[in-house]
Amino acid sequence: MSAQISALKERVQSHIHLTFSLIAQDENRLSRSVVEKSTMIALASKRDSAAMKTIALLNIVFLPPVFVATFFSLPMFDWRSDELHAVVVSRYFWIYWAVAAPLTAFVLLIWRIWWTVEEKRYQAELLEAKQDLKMPTNYTEQEEAIARARAKLGHREWANLGVPFWGSF
Repeated sequence: MSAQISALKERVQSHIHLTFSLIAQDENRLSRSVVEKSTMIALASKRDSAAMKTIALLNIVFLPPVFVATFFSLPMFDWRSDELHAVVVSRYFWIYWAVAAPLTAFVLLIWRIWWTVEEKRYQAELLEAKQDLKMPTNYTEQEEAIARARAKLGHREWANLGVPFWGSF
């Protein structure tokens, strides 16, 4: 009878180890899938970043000449004057700066407000993600995590799993 009990005990232990091994294999497959998808996202982000750098470079190259060409084509300038020292600039030229400077400041202000709101939203999402991924880092937190796991399983089921005190935490 004692031999049967020890054989049964070994068999149960084998089943427990097999179950844990199967769970670990499944978790490894899932982790590999997550890594592959994360790699794809990182590559797509890198491609998007390169596209944005290209657009920024084109703006840096072409925006100043376009501004100069547009600026000097304004009707505020009279380039057809035959006189050598004639006044080329209209007396209403100040209107351009009176409209352009506040409009530019307004656009920059709206952008800054939007950026601040987005930054706060990003920080909140980052904090929430960090809290969701929080793992026990000290003895007290490990005990609390084990207590939560025991509460979910029930004390008898936890004890019957044969899991050491530290578990997989």
